[in-house]
Order: sequence, then C-alpha cells, then structure tokens
Amino acid sequence: MKSPQKFLNRCAMSSILFDTAAILVFMSPTAILLLRRTFIHRFITLEKNVHAHKVAAYTMVFWSAVHIGIYYHKYITRLHHNHVPLVVNLFYKKTGWTGHVLMFSLFLMLLTAIAHVRRYFFEVFYFMHHLFVVFVVFLFLHHGNRTAYKYLSGPLALYLVDRLYRIIRSIFGRSPICAVIQHPSGVVEVQLEKRILGHKAGQYVKINCPDVSRTQWHPLTISSAPEEKLLTLHFRLVGGWTHDFAKRLGCTFDGDPRSSVAGAELPVIYVDGPYSAPSERFLDYNVGILIAAGIGVTPAAAILRSVYFQWLSDRESIKAKKIYLIWTYRDIYTLEWFKDLLVALQEEGFGFIEIHTYFTGKLPKLCCPQPSSSGDLFGKQTFSTSIGTMSYVGRPDFDCIFKAIAIKHPGVSIGTLFSGPKPMLRTARRSARKWNRKFGKKTGTSIEFYSEKF
Repeated sequence: MKSPQKFLNRCAMSSILFDTAAILVFMSPTAILLLRRTFIHRFITLEKNVHAHKVAAYTMVFWSAVHIGIYYHKYITRLHHNHVPLVVNLFYKKTGWTGHVLMFSLFLMLLTAIAHVRRYFFEVFYFMHHLFVVFVVFLFLHHGNRTAYKYLSGPLALYLVDRLYRIIRSIFGRSPICAVIQHPSGVVEVQLEKRILGHKAGQYVKINCPDVSRTQWHPLTISSAPEEKLLTLHFRLVGGWTHDFAKRLGCTFDGDPRSSVAGAELPVIYVDGPYSAPSERFLDYNVGILIAAGIGVTPAAAILRSVYFQWLSDRESIKAKKIYLIWTYRDIYTLEWFKDLLVALQEEGFGFIEIHTYFTGKLPKLCCPQPSSSGDLFGKQTFSTSIGTMSYVGRPDFDCIFKAIAIKHPGVSIGTLFSGPKPMLRTARRSARKWNRKFGKKTGTSIEFYSEKF
C-alpha cells in the first residue's frame, strides 16, 4: 500500500473509532443529564445529543466507505500481481471477514434507521440498532486493532455504567396504572403513579410493558406537569407496538372513542427516566412561542400545565411574561385531548398566555367560518370548535406570526419550541431565522429556536 493510501487509511480508521466513541458518549443519557447541571450547558446544546449521534454515524459511514474502498483496491491489486484469490483475502483472512461483519452491521443499522422505518416499524429499528454490540466487539477484533482500546475504552465504560444504572432504575420504576382514557384520532392517555423523581416540563420517559414485549422500551413525552401527583402520558397509535399496547390496555376504537374507557385488568408498566429534552430551557425565557402539530403538542401541554400550577401557587415565581401556543391539527375532535387545559387557560384569566389553534383538515358542513377581527395577524378565518373555543382555518403563516411577535416584544430573547413533522419544522425555522436576523440588528430582539420532531 502506497504511503498516500496508508495515510488516508489511517485517517479513515481513526475517524471511525472517534465517531464510535462519540456515539457511545452521546447515547449515555444519564451522563448527559448530569452535564446539564454544570456550566457546560451554557455553551453546548446537550439536548441535541440524539442529533449529534446521527451526525457522527453519517461521518462514520463516509470514512467506512473510504476504508473499504482502499482495502478492496489493495486486494484486487494483489490478485493481479500475486495471484492470490480475492475470496481468500475477503472472507478467509481475519481482516476480511471481520471487516465484512462490521460493514453489514453498519449497513443494517443505517437502513433501518430511516424515518419511515422508525415511525411505522419501530420494532425493526429497535432490534436492528442493537447490532451496535456486534459492531463494537468486532472493532476490537478487526485487524488486531490496538488503537481501538485507546479510543473506545473510556466511552465504552461510561456507556456500560450508564446503561447499568438505567436498568437498575427501570427495575424500581414499576408504576401502577391509575386510569386509561381514549381520545379521538387514535390517541390514548395513560395516568400512572409517579415513581420518577425530579422531572421537568417537556421531558420524556421510556416505558416497557412486559405483556407486549419484555425487551422493548418506547419513548413517550410526559404530558403532565412536575407539580401534579400523577404521571400522564399521551401516545398515538402508530406502529405495531403502540397498537398492541393500546389493545392490552383494553382500548377499542370501533365505536365512539370519546366514550370508551379501558377495562379494569391493567398490565404492569415499568418507567425509566426522565430524559433530557429541548423543552427544558423554554421557561427560562421572558417570551416564549410553543409550536406544535398533532400529538407533538404533548411537551407544550406539559409546559402550560406547569405554568398553570405555578400561577396558582406563586405567580411571582413565573419568569415567563408572555407565552404563545400555535397548534395545528387535522381532526376536528383533536382539541378534546387537552380540553380541560385549554378551557381553563382561556376562562381563568391567563392573559399572558395566548392560544392559537389551526384546523388544517376538511371543515364539516355544520361549521361556518367567519372572518377574523381586523388587525388579527395570526389568521384570516375562524370557527367555533367542539370545545367552545375559536380556531383558525388553514395553516399558520409563520412569517407573519414571528414578525408580529418580534415587533410586539422588542429587545428581548424569544424562546421558540417546535414539536412536529420535518416539513413544518423547516418552514417555521426558516421564518424564525429570517426575523431573528432582521430584528436582531434593529431592536436587539433574538429568536432562539429549539425543535423536536414527532
């Protein structure tokens, strides 16, 4: 192997090992949560650890392709000069067969991690992602790689300790179910005894139902406030596990889902968490914008519930002076998921909270939209919803919304939390960045954007 190839190959190997070490650190959520309590979180967005592990994975795929290409070129060259059969180098030598195990493990993890598989075949994604164990083991075996010990020993030890702690925590996280409520649009609400400690509004937990699967842990955002006695989770029926879990809870969506309640025989649930989320910083801002689509409203609901209870107990402790909720939905009965919260916020004089809902589906014949009041920059038409509140018709115009809010609150930092699908995320983020640049220079107003994709 020529010296330029050797240098490139060493760069590729070192990059692969570094990326693997980074992924092990990024996927140690308890360690990340502890780091958030230090000064480091002021300089690094630690809540983006899952996104960071994706970036490291894509980088590793690139350098793996470079590494594989170099060795295939080497073996083909050896075939022509030394007449060594290609199959010997590729599948009989240790470097060859361990390299192919690594290659196929990485390929399967990457293939099953695409958005469509994660959303609709979560179980396939979950099990295939555990090939990382095979990947790490074979990294140590591949080519007698002593360098692997230097790169991976510390991060691997951190990950194993973190994983062991989470296993022990989950064993003691057995939480009896207090109530199960069905909602329209295939959404289920589960109320549990709170066994987790110190969670913040908008964080999420992982739950395990042994009656459905003993090995699978599914992430669900906490929709209740830290101040509440029960732990409430909302989830939508997407994928096999959620359907099986809802069925085990006794849910049947054959009739009117609003009148259905699960039966008395409820399964055992184990809860592991809490885990960090971008929403943790939201209440640190004087002005905040919550943008949600469909079931993505769960972190926003937890934040608003927390504000509600803080307002009842100690109004002076609330740092937020103004909060806007922008919620889009397609099913006409979706607002009933959080009917009590929405009605309470509008009826009990929460003037610093503005709720703007947007119906993007087909209006029923009985609904007659009316023109919005003059000067309303949030929408052009409204109609009366099933819970008695007013809702806009059509999609929100984020350009107008961010501009109006930035003009109304000059010289302040505006925290924005988005929870929804990727196309809507791109539109909202583009508008936020646009007006952040324009008003940042003129009035000193900054719009800081955080997101979670649902």
